[in-house]
Amino acid sequence: MAYTLLIVSLLASLSWAANFQLPLAGTVEFVAIGNPTAVKIRGTTEEKPDAMSGQFEVNKLALTGTAKLDLESIDTGIELRNKHMKEKYLETGKFKIASFNLKKLNLPQAFTDGDFESKEENFTGELNLHGVTRPVTGVVDIKRAGSKMDFLFSFTLKVKDFQIASPSFLSITMADEVKVKVHLTPTLKTPSA
Repeated sequence: MAYTLLIVSLLASLSWAANFQLPLAGTVEFVAIGNPTAVKIRGTTEEKPDAMSGQFEVNKLALTGTAKLDLESIDTGIELRNKHMKEKYLETGKFKIASFNLKKLNLPQAFTDGDFESKEENFTGELNLHGVTRPVTGVVDIKRAGSKMDFLFSFTLKVKDFQIASPSFLSITMADEVKVKVHLTPTLKTPSA
């Protein structure tokens, strides 16, 4: 009898699955360093939570899914810089949406037990930006409190990899390498077998 219960319990944990339903709340922040000065150029969607949508799924402790961002929602704090970034560099008239496809994030077994926290788990995915899709890798901090989830993805990209010219504004040219943080706060729905 104990052996049967152990097998049933093991099978249940292996088939644990759940969906993160729309809307997917979240924000995006990027930081680039300017040249010749070391001024930091920041952009965020923090004030525009409706800018992001997507859906994620947990299946056998593997998290996969897609998040989409309306690039018009990015704000660098300076209106003219926003206009140049969107019209001249990101070309949001042609490429309004950026999408992130999470290919692989293995969650620890403790994730299924309820409240959970883990730092710097490795992930791989693909980013579609400016009409170009490139692989990305990075780390993610994960928190779970009941059905509330919190994922903070961190990765670095090179703008030239996405066929974006190095942005220049008021004699400051942005470095090619940009640090990106994507903060997702979905709600975990009832797991189904």
